[in-house]
Amino acid sequence: MINGIEILGVAPDVQSTQSKIVAIEEKVDFEDDVVEDNLAVSDKDQVGNTLKRSMSSAAMYPNPAAYEVTIQILDPEVIVEEIYIYNFSGVLSRTYTFPKNGESGTYNFDVSTLPSGVYIVKLKTTKNGYINLNLIVKR
Repeated sequence: MINGIEILGVAPDVQSTQSKIVAIEEKVDFEDDVVEDNLAVSDKDQVGNTLKRSMSSAAMYPNPAAYEVTIQILDPEVIVEEIYIYNFSGVLSRTYTFPKNGESGTYNFDVSTLPSGVYIVKLKTTKNGYINLNLIVKR
């Protein structure tokens, strides 16, 4: 009883929603990396380090974007090997691969085929690290 109201059970649609959330969390695999705003993280230092890396080492523009996005890496020692684009449900939407002998600096990729929405852009770098950025695709 809560505040004089007897609770007999949980509605079936609430249980269904909870099981869908658990299923999505189990299905999503981000290679053990932190993706802010999407999954719960137990190591607060790891989140702080990822946020610092994202803010200090990469710039993405335009954001919101409609057709093409440019990512500029500010640290000359960091070279991007791959770019993963996840929708906000955690499903991988696109992967872009760059040559291993590529130079650091500026990376362009096409988002014209993505539906409007919010995306997580995950950059895999040669320093065995990841940089996470948020992207809005809007038409």
